[in-house]
Amino acid sequence: MTDVYLDDCAAQLDRLATDPATFGRDHGLLLLKPDAVVARRLLPAVDWLSHHGFRIVAAERVSLDRHAIRAVWREPWRAATWQRRRLADLLATAADSLVLLVRAENAGPTPVCVRLTEMKGDGDPRRQRPGQLRHALGSPGFLLNMAHTADEPADVLRELAIYFGDDDLQRVLRGALTGVDQSMRAKQIAAELHACFPSQCLDLAERAATLLGEVDNLLAGDVVTAVARECLRDAVGPRNADLRAALAGLLLWAWQQGVDLDPWNVIVVGAAVLPMSNQQTETRLGAACTS
Repeated sequence: MTDVYLDDCAAQLDRLATDPATFGRDHGLLLLKPDAVVARRLLPAVDWLSHHGFRIVAAERVSLDRHAIRAVWREPWRAATWQRRRLADLLATAADSLVLLVRAENAGPTPVCVRLTEMKGDGDPRRQRPGQLRHALGSPGFLLNMAHTADEPADVLRELAIYFGDDDLQRVLRGALTGVDQSMRAKQIAAELHACFPSQCLDLAERAATLLGEVDNLLAGDVVTAVARECLRDAVGPRNADLRAALAGLLLWAWQQGVDLDPWNVIVVGAAVLPMSNQQTETRLGAACTS
């Protein structure tokens, strides 16, 4: 079974007289996600690449949507809960992202994308090591892990075709084949993204407090109906309920009732208290998801 995205990129490279397999081995692909944008971790990521022997040969700003992230993470999504998918949709559209295509200054037998993925680090902060990209960026947790890399050479090609349409893909590939360092362009795009999207705190305790205050303000007005208020009491449980369970219930209530909450409050808190995989118990208790 062929992959249409992989075929699209391979066909473009064929027209540029470039072997797709060689291009895939010689390049790595890094996506710096919206959480990296609002946490102001784009420039540290660019510096990390240079320090670890990766040359940026293409840098582009992209806007992701729910279809793009399902195409990129097609395998992990099979085990993802609906709550995780909804949070991921919210995260992907909360800001634009930065895509960086890189080569290694010193080529070796290992494909560049494999080296980059190994050096990226685990999504769980407890498993990250000093020197790894996610450790350097201060990745706070499972969903908010700042960075994604294409794992294998074929993934480099297919993900490029997911991020870019035909014309943009051709331009990106042509530029990358020149091998010219695009670090300055990456930094310029980072500055543009910072100007467009305000910085955000990704601390769980602060976001949880802000979320509770936000709901208190809604309840103080007449935005929430009497029926919705009763549903909220049922969702969060008794006063002595576990805080994580109460927060999970609050978020599920807001989604069910169509109550608009600050997206970053929902993303940060939801990533900590809602089930992320179908192996976890899908109850009102939720769980901290860091695996």
